[in-house]
Amino acid sequence: MDPLFIKEHEVVGLESPIKTLKKWLTEGRKERTVISIVGMAGLGKTTLSKQVFDRVRKDFKCHALITVSRSYTVEELLRTMTNELCKERKEDPPRDVSTMNQLSLIKEVRNRLCNKRYILLFDDVWNETFWGDIELALIDNKNRSRILITTRDEKVVEFCKKCLFFEVHKLQPLSKEKSLELLCKKAFGYGFDGCCPKDYEEVGLDIVRKCGCLPLAIVAIGSLLYRKCKSPYDWGLFSQNLSLELERNSELDSVKKILSLSYDIFATESRVMFVIFWNVS
Repeated sequence: MDPLFIKEHEVVGLESPIKTLKKWLTEGRKERTVISIVGMAGLGKTTLSKQVFDRVRKDFKCHALITVSRSYTVEELLRTMTNELCKERKEDPPRDVSTMNQLSLIKEVRNRLCNKRYILLFDDVWNETFWGDIELALIDNKNRSRILITTRDEKVVEFCKKCLFFEVHKLQPLSKEKSLELLCKKAFGYGFDGCCPKDYEEVGLDIVRKCGCLPLAIVAIGSLLYRKCKSPYDWGLFSQNLSLELERNSELDSVKKILSLSYDIFATESRVMFVIFWNVS
């Protein structure tokens, strides 16, 4: 199982964002609206977007979830959209879809969305011109269609604002209390009803602090604690040696990547030396 997989009953601290996004997606203006979820790596943008998408997609006649390649071409992206829309409706894609040019692909997508209320989720967008690449294909039926985009790049969001109607949700790290709750749900499974035993609280808070209160880092570490650390003493040793564990334990490569990516983005944008990764011990 993916160490970063979060089951629905394990979702912590996303109740308010889920409520807000669900309202934006299902209520409000008739015009096609772009909704962006933005935040640094490890905050759980994909988890949040998929949770909301799964809850509302039945309200839409047409829906598709598309993971966006970091180095896509416009034709590849439009082709993926066509294939996903066909798959969702259990239809065969056009026979010549693999050789269609950009204009033909735009027409294919528009035809499949025409007169339908649709929701499309584009996950993990990196290219700041993304909205410009797909806008012509996404017809506005004036029937409350929605486009949901997740990104870690504020420039993507700025470009999306070229759309007449848009909303932005900036995802933040969890509170210490919610971080500890998530850690314990992963570390104890169904034990203790997801609550943290008293003798684990102090070291648990130390661990989540070193994770920067980033949900995906907490999930990965919680999964490792579930398998290998069975006492408060074990947790304490793990916390004391976390920087060493990050270096030598391949199971924590995802955590190392999350923390380093989050630091890189945060430092670039704010120029503040908030070094999570090198301050874990």
